[in-house]
Amino acid sequence: MQRMSLVLMLAGIVIYFWGFHLLRVMFVPLALLVLAVPIPAIVFNKIAFPLQLFASRCAVWAMRGFDIPVLRQGNVIEFLPLGASETKKLEVVEACSGIRSLMTLVTLAAVYAYFTYPRSDDSDLHNRKTGLANMLKRFGFWRSGVLVVSAVPIAIITNSLRVSGTGVLARYYGTQVADGFFHTFSGWVIYIAASLLLFSVGLLLDRGPRFRKGNYVDTQGSSTVAEVAVPK
Repeated sequence: MQRMSLVLMLAGIVIYFWGFHLLRVMFVPLALLVLAVPIPAIVFNKIAFPLQLFASRCAVWAMRGFDIPVLRQGNVIEFLPLGASETKKLEVVEACSGIRSLMTLVTLAAVYAYFTYPRSDDSDLHNRKTGLANMLKRFGFWRSGVLVVSAVPIAIITNSLRVSGTGVLARYYGTQVADGFFHTFSGWVIYIAASLLLFSVGLLLDRGPRFRKGNYVDTQGSSTVAEVAVPK
């Protein structure tokens, strides 16, 4: 509450001196400040542990797909590396849950949506009345929402692929691949891949057709009236 109060105080200062009109303009920067506030520990643990279990299950499914004998106990994976005489254990710890990459990818999605907001909708902000109903009709609003929401499954899936790949490689190259340079390097590679997937979602949304009340709007923002066939 102390951290969130800073954001609320800044919003109150903006309203007091410049009114709600500037607050609408400052909404995204203030939202980024909210994302900068650390998640409370009780909420963090409620989210992180299920993600640890999900990543562990994905790793076990991948290893069994390669015919690797494996046993999972919670978030601990037990297997026998090649050439070893005793089993080894890999623990999917809190740092491997993917919640940190999830939060950073959501923040990246918000920044990406903000700086690539469609120009046609920017002009609409000056030519049309503002309000919730008009905002829900704008392509830019739904595009931004899809980008931010898509960051969640992208972060979870890519992190699960990272843990799965680590488990498979540990079978053939030993548990040292789960530590040190490889562990850090794989984290960077997976995050870059997740970012590229996020940008790909944005490109698909921009290149796709937009329909508004029977009007077709192309990706350049020019609109032409056309009949829209609605399947019965």
